[in-house]
Amino acid sequence: MYRVLLVVSSILMLTLGTSAEASIAVPDSIGVVGRPLMLQAMTKRFFLPQGGLLVDFYIGDRFLGRRLSGGDGLARVEYTPTRRGLFWIRAETGDDKARGLLLVVGRSDPLLLIETETVIASSLIGKERTVKAEETLKRLSRRFRIIYISTTPLAEVFRREMLEDKFPLSVVLGWEGGYLLEELKEKGLKLQVYVGTGPNCDLAKGYVKEAISFTEADECLQVEGWEEVEKVLLKRR
Repeated sequence: MYRVLLVVSSILMLTLGTSAEASIAVPDSIGVVGRPLMLQAMTKRFFLPQGGLLVDFYIGDRFLGRRLSGGDGLARVEYTPTRRGLFWIRAETGDDKARGLLLVVGRSDPLLLIETETVIASSLIGKERTVKAEETLKRLSRRFRIIYISTTPLAEVFRREMLEDKFPLSVVLGWEGGYLLEELKEKGLKLQVYVGTGPNCDLAKGYVKEAISFTEADECLQVEGWEEVEKVLLKRR
């Protein structure tokens, strides 16, 4: 419950914070070894996009370049990853800075897509079951590349309050009505498993080998907890 209160308070701080000052945000990204991608940063003021600002991009401590944000507030820099892993991307404009994650995978790496709601729910069911969920996800992260899917625009809050605590850290990508799955498929990635809820899980069924739902769904296997998810996946492998 304490973590949930932190999430709620963070949402309020983001919503009611000082909007008069310029700000910057870096969305999480996924890339493939050897294939160029565009890293992005959004510059804004009063919650609205603001163009014409110079943005410096970094991966770790390595400077990637300086770019000007356009009328849509987006600044972009091309980057070609050379190895697998999870990397922090930092963007700075003036005194403002922000960071996001870049997950770099190989085309043959099995991907496990997880709705953030299922992780949040795991923190509300009692300490013992919460610990089991954390341990199960950590074990699964050694077998799969985890990608979290958010159906809300609060990926940064989720990552800061949930993932950087005990759950495996990874990128948090927007659901975008299922367009994300099409985008990942076009990259030629191995979409192995989707774990989610109801209609979203049914939609994902057409893109993955195994679709698992924590709530009633027409096309997906329904489970009650993360330990059951692990048993299903181990049986399928």
